[in-house]
Amino acid sequence: MKSKVLSRGFYKWYAPLVALWSLGKIIERHVGGELLRAEIWETEAYRGADDPASYAFKGESRKSRRMFDVPGLVYMVPHRGGYMFNFDG
Repeated sequence: MKSKVLSRGFYKWYAPLVALWSLGKIIERHVGGELLRAEIWETEAYRGADDPASYAFKGESRKSRRMFDVPGLVYMVPHRGGYMFNFDG
C-alpha cells in the first residue's frame, strides 16, 4: 500500500483536531535497511502557550523548546520507564 506523507501544514490545525485525525495513522521509518512501523492509538492535545497543562505555558525552556520549533517535528520524552512519541504544531 502506498503511504501518504502528511505535510507540515497538517500540524498547524487546532490541536484537538490534529489529535483526533492522528488516530490510526501509521508512522514509518527506515533504520539500517529495515522498515519500522507503528500505529498511533492514543493522543492528547494541548493548546500551547495559553494552556496551563502544556509545557509551553511557562514559555520556552530546555524541556519545552521543541514546542516553539517548526510544526510536525518529532521528539521522544522519557515517561514512566519508557518514552512518549511527541509531535507539535
